Amino acid sequence: MLILVTAGQILLKAGAPRMETGQGLKTFVISLFRPPLVIGAGLVFSAPVLYFLALRDLSLGQAFAVSALSIVLVPAGARIFLQERITPLQLAAMIMIAGGVVLANL
Repeated sequence: MLILVTAGQILLKAGAPRMETGQGLKTFVISLFRPPLVIGAGLVFSAPVLYFLALRDLSLGQAFAVSALSIVLVPAGARIFLQERITPLQLAAMIMIAGGVVLANL
């Protein structure tokens, strides 16, 4: 689930600048069907299905804590694949969130 959300968010961000907004509604709608946006949306919308399946085997506390890792993985992925900057404050928050997930699942 985390991989789907992370990859989906990165693809949505990669595809968003390619959306045509100043050429009329038809061009805009056509631009929504470019591969990064379609694949990204598909990944993001399919992730809840895996979350529901995870709830069969994990407690809600465990599943919710693990899902919080998306807050760490999405910016890390954006740094790696989109060369986005991570500020020192964001990095500190990401480390604390990851540590909290580990503690919550001990």
